[in-house]
Amino acid sequence: MIVERKTLKLRERMKKLTDRKAQIERRIVEEMRRPMPDSVRLATLKRLRLRMKDEAAAIGRQLRPRPSQPSFS
Repeated sequence: MIVERKTLKLRERMKKLTDRKAQIERRIVEEMRRPMPDSVRLATLKRLRLRMKDEAAAIGRQLRPRPSQPSFS
């Protein structure tokens, strides 16, 4: 039961991260379309995107089923 609740919270967090990453992607594209893109804003957005990606990867590792330990008996 506790594991299921933790898994549900992780999945919810993953969804929020995915949505946020998509928002950041759109903002990067919008900034790149400007005649004079703001390089500081782009760098900030790209760092945020990377942070979201890293956090999503960490959650993905937690959600993956772990292989059972080999028995040495």
